[in-house]
Amino acid sequence: KNTFIPPEIQYRGSRTKVLANGRTYGLKDIKLVYPSMGQLLTELMAAATESAGIRCLALPPCDDIDLQLGKGNTSCKGCLPLILTTGTLLRYIQNREDEEELTCYLMSNPLEPCRISQYSGVLNEVIRKNQLKNVTVFSITDQNGYTGLGHRFRIKCWPAMVIAGLMEDIKNALMALAKDPE
Repeated sequence: KNTFIPPEIQYRGSRTKVLANGRTYGLKDIKLVYPSMGQLLTELMAAATESAGIRCLALPPCDDIDLQLGKGNTSCKGCLPLILTTGTLLRYIQNREDEEELTCYLMSNPLEPCRISQYSGVLNEVIRKNQLKNVTVFSITDQNGYTGLGHRFRIKCWPAMVIAGLMEDIKNALMALAKDPE
């Protein structure tokens, strides 16, 4: 009989708790791990999260190892970002220094008709199937008040997203328009 029970996130108004190992944890007791959403955006969002007092890590951009891990743990019928986010989660867990760390893998969960709304379910199934100890998916939406991360988090995330978007646009324009991209 399988007794594996992954951590559970409880969203209650502006308060969020994580239930794991028979205990209740607050957000300051977890490690929030950001999948790569572009290097600059991921790093700026992690900095905004840390300013709210939550330990976090911005994962680096995906590579072939992440792709292979993702392919081996998904049906490959999903879009490429699902495969890559699955691979980066698994790679992080394989290499994390502390198995007792309560890891929450951040995943947005928009309500619009996009496949990304299915990522949390797929990732939770990967966690159960692989019995990943002390790992859960941390979903954020405007519907749950961004999971109790607080006003300070929201104020810092907006400029982080705008700055990262502008810098990415500038980089892409330079790469496309430069006489010599090097």
